[in-house]
Amino acid sequence: MTGIAVRLTIIAISIALLVWASAKRGAGDLTMAYVHAGIAAATALGLAILGVLATRAVIAAGASRSAVGASKAREMGLVWAWAALAILATYGTATATWKEWLSFFAPFALIAAGCLWFSRTLMRDAARGVDDAALLQVSRYMAIGQLVGMIVTMIGLVVDGKMVRFLAPRKGWEDWPANNYFFFGALALAILSLHALRAQSRLAPGRGSSPAT
Repeated sequence: MTGIAVRLTIIAISIALLVWASAKRGAGDLTMAYVHAGIAAATALGLAILGVLATRAVIAAGASRSAVGASKAREMGLVWAWAALAILATYGTATATWKEWLSFFAPFALIAAGCLWFSRTLMRDAARGVDDAALLQVSRYMAIGQLVGMIVTMIGLVVDGKMVRFLAPRKGWEDWPANNYFFFGALALAILSLHALRAQSRLAPGRGSSPAT
C-alpha cells in the first residue's frame, strides 16, 4: 500500500469513527464527546507526522525544491480534505445539526483542492527540472500565513470556550464536533507549516538540499 493510500485509509476510518462518536454523543452519552476529540486529535496528529516524514524522505533523497514543495502542499491538502470530509459526513448526513456547516465545508474543500492543484503544478516543474522561484516564494508566504492563522484559530477556540461546548449542548451549540475538526486540524496544519518553513530555509537553490530537517 502506497503512502497516499495509507493516508486515505486513515482518513476514511477516522471519519467513520467520528460520525459514530458524534451520533453516540447526540444520543446522550457524554463520554463519547471525549472519544470524538481523541479520534480527531489522533487523526490530525497522525497526518501531520506522516506528512513531515514524507517530506523529510523527499529531502533526504536529494529532490529538487519543486518536488519538496509539492510534497508539502500535498500533505497540507490532505489535512484540509480530512476536515472538509469530516464536516460533510457529520452534518451532511444529519448525524448532527448545525445550520452553518456548509459555510465551512465549502471553503475547506476549495482550499484542499487548491493545495492539491498547487502540488501537481510543482510536480510538473520538478519533472521538467525547473524550480520556479516566484512560485516557491508564494508557497513560503502561504505557509507563513497559514501558520499564523492556525495559531490564532486554536487560541480563539480555547478562549471562546468552544472546545467544551459538548459539556452542556443547547440550541445553537451543535458545532462541538466541528470545533474538534477545527482545533486539531489547525494543530496539524501549524506543524506542517512550521516544518515547511524550516525545510525551505535549508534548501539551496537548484537541485538537491542540505541534510533533512
